[in-house]
Amino acid sequence: MNSREFFFEYCNTINSINAKYDEYARKFNVVSSNLFWLLYALNDGKQHRQLDLCEHCCLPKSTINTIIKDLEKKGYVILTKGEDKRERLVSYTISGKEYADSILNDLFSKEDNVFNENKDELMDLIKNLRRFNELLVSLESDE
Repeated sequence: MNSREFFFEYCNTINSINAKYDEYARKFNVVSSNLFWLLYALNDGKQHRQLDLCEHCCLPKSTINTIIKDLEKKGYVILTKGEDKRERLVSYTISGKEYADSILNDLFSKEDNVFNENKDELMDLIKNLRRFNELLVSLESDE
């Protein structure tokens, strides 16, 4: 396998994984993968800075802000002031947590099964993907 074949196979695999999550989300009428990953990120019961959500979901601030404003209008999230006056913390309301759980609980159960049956391999995968991400730093440079 040469580098072109490797990177094609890598991208194909990543896209296939993403497609599985997109298809899962569509079963629950969540047509936006951005919304899906934001719900996923918020589901740990903690307050999150919008900037952290941008980094976690790899989305621009404007996209995260639009989704959060929509969730706020629906009564699913609440925004509170953080330590910095400009900082806003996002967390679920009770109805927001119920909404997210109705979508994510089945997924979490399935993910738990996959993880528990393949823990060592999956931990190696994360280690290797992190290293691969470090190696790809050259993609970020203009040189």
